[in-house]
Formats: sequence, structure tokens, C-alpha cells
Amino acid sequence: MKVWEEYAPKGLTILALSDEASGTVEKHMEEHGMTYPIGTGAKGSRAFGVKGIPAAFLIDHTGTIVWQGHPGNAGWEDMLDGALEKAALMADQWTIPSPPAVLKKAAALAQKGEMGKAWKESENLLKRFVEDPLKLAEVRTFQENFGVRVKAQNDYIATFGGDGCYQEAANYVGDRIKVYKGSPAADEWTAMLKTWSKDAEIKSLMKLDKKRLDAMEKAFAGDADKAKKSLRALMKKAKGTRIEAAMEKAYDLVSGL
Repeated sequence: MKVWEEYAPKGLTILALSDEASGTVEKHMEEHGMTYPIGTGAKGSRAFGVKGIPAAFLIDHTGTIVWQGHPGNAGWEDMLDGALEKAALMADQWTIPSPPAVLKKAAALAQKGEMGKAWKESENLLKRFVEDPLKLAEVRTFQENFGVRVKAQNDYIATFGGDGCYQEAANYVGDRIKVYKGSPAADEWTAMLKTWSKDAEIKSLMKLDKKRLDAMEKAFAGDADKAKKSLRALMKKAKGTRIEAAMEKAYDLVSGL
């Protein structure tokens, strides 16, 4: 497949699922030169609401379905560049192609996912090359791009708050703090969590969201019936709050398992 060959190096993952036997699928793959993985004996079509085949889904880095339909229809291929760019922006590791010599160490740290240390290195460089305009410009560009990555994280965190999913947000922020420890972003996120812990509404939503996440975990572990029962009760408690829609979405998803 041309799309697979072009976008796999950029991070695209393709997984095909078939309800046919492995022998039948393997023969088809050989005949058509298919190199991406195909799972056989699949029985998850109901969970995705598949009513006809072939059916395709484009899932972003957050696990959200951003497009679905017949794979031959136009539209999803045009979304790939933007989706992969955003996924790279949100990744723990930051790969900087051909960094200038002055930024070799900072770039190596970012590549390893040590974003806080990368930031500290850039701060040291600003002090070291205070009288070298060219190198200062390179370091400041690095910090500006670092800021773009932080903004992307903040925008993503804000989507959780908009949905009232503060426990999921807190889990995510906690992970970001570890990755960015030593940078201003980590300090800001630490302060954010403290603010949330003192907000009565957010604390209430966080308790509901934790139970939502627990129910989802039970469902994916194989106890969908118990999870649905929990979510039905939670939907009543969440009525009229910001997390109401997220509870309903969780219930619909679990009901399809």
C-alpha cells in the first residue's frame, strides 16, 4: 500500500483486522504484497459499530477516532500529515533533525525524552554565549520551539478540563511533570495540580472521573457487565455537570464490548 510505505517512517501504524482464517489472510497478503500486520479471527466489529466491510478508522495519538468510513473514500489521507505532526509534538521524545553544533547536547537530551534537562542545557547556553549573537539566536529558536511543544501539551490538558475529566487530566499532567522536570513548564503544571486540589468543583469532578476510569479498566479487563452497572450509577451522579457527556460516552463504549 502506497500510504503505508510513505507514512510508516513518519509514525503511521496500520493494523487490519479480518474475521477470516489465518491461512486465507496470509495467502491474500502474499498475492497482493501486503506488509502491514493483519489480525485474523477478529470479532471486535460490534465494538466499533461496523455494519459493512471494508470499514476503516483513523485513530489519533490520544486513542480518539477522528475519521471513519470506507478506506477507498477520500478525506482520511489528507488528515495524515497534520495528525502525525501533532502526535510528534505530543511525544515524550523530541527529535531535532540536524541540530546546530551548539545544540548537540540539548538535542540529544530531548531525543532521550529528558525535556527538563534539555531546557536546563539551553539556559546554560544562553549564559555561556551571551556575547555571541548567532549562537544566542540558535538557542532562542530552540527555546521557542520548546515553548510550542509545551503549548500543545497545555491545549491537550485543557480538553480534559472542558469535559470535566480532571482525574484523567491529573494523571496526564503528572506524567508530563516527570518528563519536563527542571523546566518552567513542570513548575507551572505542579502549581496547576495544587490549584485543582483546592477547587471544590474540580475535586468533585475528579472523584467522579476516577470512578469512570476504574469502570473502564474493569470493562477492558473483561468485566463489561459490572462496568456498565457502575457507569449507569455514575451517569445519574454526573447529571448536569461537565463530566456528564464523558460518562455517557464511556457507557456507550463499554456497551459495545
